Amino acid sequence: MVDLSRRGALTILGGATAATATMAAVPGMAKSAATKLDVSREKDRLKTYMLMRGALDDRLVIGCIDGKYYGNVDGELTPLYGVVSATFSRYRKLASGGYEAATTEQAYFTDLDTGEWIKSFKNPYTNETVTVPTGGYKPNKIIITPDVDLKLAVPTPGVKLDHHIMPPVVRGDDVWITEVTQTSAAIPGSARPFRYSESVVLHARRRELEARGAKRVACETAFTGIVSWRPWLNMGDRPGHLLGVGAGRYGATMETLPAAWIAATRQHRPELLSNPLAVLDPVWKA
Repeated sequence: MVDLSRRGALTILGGATAATATMAAVPGMAKSAATKLDVSREKDRLKTYMLMRGALDDRLVIGCIDGKYYGNVDGELTPLYGVVSATFSRYRKLASGGYEAATTEQAYFTDLDTGEWIKSFKNPYTNETVTVPTGGYKPNKIIITPDVDLKLAVPTPGVKLDHHIMPPVVRGDDVWITEVTQTSAAIPGSARPFRYSESVVLHARRRELEARGAKRVACETAFTGIVSWRPWLNMGDRPGHLLGVGAGRYGATMETLPAAWIAATRQHRPELLSNPLAVLDPVWKA
């Protein structure tokens, strides 16, 4: 079974506006401040993105999302289940000027009422109770290029990927970066590919991005996903798709991860709680 996600093909990605905003375009901006953060310059766009999504050093960066999935049939939304996810990443600069990272994700689907990890689910469209797998992806390596693009270091066979990082948008002390990802993969026994499209909006404060010596900043995120019926839902050729929405952050700590994620990981992947760096080491040290 192929389980693509933002979460599955890369790591968590965005939707807002593609307009490039320069510091000179911000009302009341002093010209001297433009030397601190000028998003019309490639190097400032890369630094801004890395401070928000990753880090300028090799510290562990934890990301998390808490959201919900709905079925969408002819525009009518049906609440289905929740999702909690956490990513673990380390970054280092390349001689090319870009960055590489080792990253992994673990995700769980949850009950809408209790918020607890579910292992079975009664599909309201079919009235069938199905087995629910865990989500996420194994440790892999991604590359962030000097011109601020993100790609897999080793492409996944059979998976098509289209990924874009929008230029930062700056309004006063607010800075947003939007990532948009589209993936598709052939599913054995299915005439149609499985598609996962997602946007992730990153938000940070300009004053923190400009702080002398900053290696990363607090970054809030919001995601929207348009996803084919997941194979385990057994929807066959029924029309429609999934809509996912949620919010989270990059730069989370173990203490701030969703309680449902902590409880499920304690059972399913305790090594991520005890030593996430060791989980990344096979990719990080390769």
